[in-house]
Amino acid sequence: MAVEISIPRLGWSMEEGVFAGWLKQPGDVVKAGDPLFMLEGEKATQEIESIGEGVLHLAPDTPAAGQTVLVGRAIGQLCAAGEKPVWNAAPAAAAAPVIAAPAAAIAPAAHPVAAAPAPRAADRESQQRQPSRPSAGEPTLIPLAASPTVRRLARQLGVDLSRVEPAWPGGRVADHDVVIAAVGASAAAVTPGSRVIATPRARRLARERGVDLATIRGSGARGRVRERDVPTTPRIAPPTGRSPSPANGAVPAGAIPVTATRRTIARQMVKSRQETVPVTLTAWADATALLAERARLKEAHGSAAASLNDILLKLVADLLVVHPLLASRWEETHLVPPAADKIDIGLAVDAPGGLVVPVVRDVGRSALADVARQSRDLIERARTGRLAVAEMQGGVFTLTSLGSFGIEFFNPVINWPESAILGLGVIRQQPVPLLAGQGGFVFQPQLPLSLTFDHRVVDGAPAARFLGELVRRIGGV
Repeated sequence: MAVEISIPRLGWSMEEGVFAGWLKQPGDVVKAGDPLFMLEGEKATQEIESIGEGVLHLAPDTPAAGQTVLVGRAIGQLCAAGEKPVWNAAPAAAAAPVIAAPAAAIAPAAHPVAAAPAPRAADRESQQRQPSRPSAGEPTLIPLAASPTVRRLARQLGVDLSRVEPAWPGGRVADHDVVIAAVGASAAAVTPGSRVIATPRARRLARERGVDLATIRGSGARGRVRERDVPTTPRIAPPTGRSPSPANGAVPAGAIPVTATRRTIARQMVKSRQETVPVTLTAWADATALLAERARLKEAHGSAAASLNDILLKLVADLLVVHPLLASRWEETHLVPPAADKIDIGLAVDAPGGLVVPVVRDVGRSALADVARQSRDLIERARTGRLAVAEMQGGVFTLTSLGSFGIEFFNPVINWPESAILGLGVIRQQPVPLLAGQGGFVFQPQLPLSLTFDHRVVDGAPAARFLGELVRRIGGV
């Protein structure tokens, strides 16, 4: 029996990836565990191994290298010798086109306060799951690709996804597309002066996100809008004067296409902004002993010597054992500290495709030489796009540096769901006052430190104590 080859999900939030090319040729005999193709997911390009065996046959619409593909898409089959592949659908070029109607043409949905009784949640769920049966002569509407979150939002707003026109490239429906359709569908049902039933938290969240509560169908009793019903995006229509990108994914002339890696970085930054209360503390550290230790290691081990970042990783790991709050994770009802004294620290790397943060494992219990070997390997593979997704997960703290660009202090963004990140600036000779009574000053190499922490997890005083102790340890390496 033929084994289908499909696009896997490389990360929990991954919905699409970039196909990077086949590693086998059509007609090749493939065994279980053989690398089949390359796929770029969330910040990493990985070899995808076969889970079956047989002769490789490519689907008629198999993607080209560099093409964006949705998770779950079938791209080939592994068949027994002499067996012919059977494809469930015709090639994409011959498939019936998706027929979409503009939001204004969507039939008005019933408003929560209408006289007619609203169907039960189970009934609405059943109706959404059952495919519509068009009458004779009516064109078939093909549901577009959408995430489970978007589908749930569509059910809440009473929007038929098969009639939604995506505003952004790729043909994938986003939450703002559903809201636009809902606005057009429910405008006729909203009468002037009618009052929307909503919880206080939902009203506050709607104000923050610029969402009109009248456009939302609530999931609470009598159509009451709850906090979870408010869409995650404040934008319900493209800005005036700008037309949405072409539905076929074409990039307008002069525009810079947004890569999958860039979209992942953007999602992480937005998540950090929404989920943390960042505060940044800064301090200077005397780098005299740090530079001396680095020079000693370089003389003893040459190119294999630990870098300044490696030494600082060890210092930070030792301190996080004493200050576990800086390595804890916020979970609303409780905090999750790091497991025992196992401290895994992320190291931000400026890769060609964008910022990636591989995680150096068990820094506290590892020897400095082992930390250096780990970080060198991770940095080299990060810059060549060969990191696995698992190698960028599980960190409890992050170290980032802009010193090579001549930057001193800055406000690093917390790598959510972590609670703190330490930024390193450029080491410069700075005038330092002598002890009281001696007068004058002396020049010393000073390292600028910028500690950003989540104020929900850590207060200013504990964070300041952590940073102060780190300054002292750097000065006495």
